[in-house]
Amino acid sequence: MVIGILGVILAITIPSIRGAKSTADRAALAAHQQQVFRALHQYTADHRDDFPYWGVPGTHFAHLEHRGHTVTANHWEQFYFWGAYLEINGYNGRISAIAGAGIMRDDENVIYPTGVAEHNTHTFRSIHELTRTAHATPEFFTTGGAQNVAQHAGQRISVVAFPAHKGVLIQFVGALLPEHTDPRRWRPPITFADGHAETPRLGAMLPGATTPAGGLTPVHFTERGLLGRDTR
Repeated sequence: MVIGILGVILAITIPSIRGAKSTADRAALAAHQQQVFRALHQYTADHRDDFPYWGVPGTHFAHLEHRGHTVTANHWEQFYFWGAYLEINGYNGRISAIAGAGIMRDDENVIYPTGVAEHNTHTFRSIHELTRTAHATPEFFTTGGAQNVAQHAGQRISVVAFPAHKGVLIQFVGALLPEHTDPRRWRPPITFADGHAETPRLGAMLPGATTPAGGLTPVHFTERGLLGRDTR
C-alpha cells in the first residue's frame, strides 16, 4: 500500500520537477543568448556596422583591430577577436555555464590573438557557429550540400535580421561521443529549437531541447522571423 502511494506521488512530482528544470534551463539559455546578441549589436555600433565574421577574413567587411593589432586574414583570428570583445565588454561566463554554452569566468584570460584555454572551447564553438550562420549570403542557407563559407561574401549587420525567440542548437560530435570516429559525423548539423532549419545537411529535425545534454550546445538566440534566417 505504502509503495503504491509512493509510486503515485513520484509519478506526479517527477514530471513537475523535470518541468521546472526545463523552464529554468530555457530561461538561462535565453538570458545567455540575448546577452551575446546585445554584445553583437554593441560591437557593430563600435565598428562601423561591421559584423565579426569568420567566413571572409581580411575583407572590408572585417575591419577588426584590437589593442593596436590589426586582425590578419587568418580565419581563426577573427573569432578569437570576437571572443575577446565579448569578454572585455562584460560577457558573463557564469550564465554561459548555466546555459551549457561554455565557461568563461569574469577576468579569466583574454583569449586573443592566440591560445584557447580548454574550458573556453565550447564558448568558441558557439561564437564560431554564431558568426558562420548569422552572417552569410542567402545561398549559404539555401544551397544543398557542404558549403565553404569563405565563398560567400559577408553582409552588413544592418541587413541581417534574426528569427524570433528561437534557440539555435548545434549537435556536435566530439570525443565524448562514440560516433566521433566516423568522419561522416564530423560536419555538425544545426537546428532551431522548434524544429525549423535552414543550414546545409541537417538530417532529421531535432525536437526542442532545454539542456545541452546528449551533445547539444546552444549557439545563439534570435530576434525575429519565421524560417530561421531573413534579410530585411
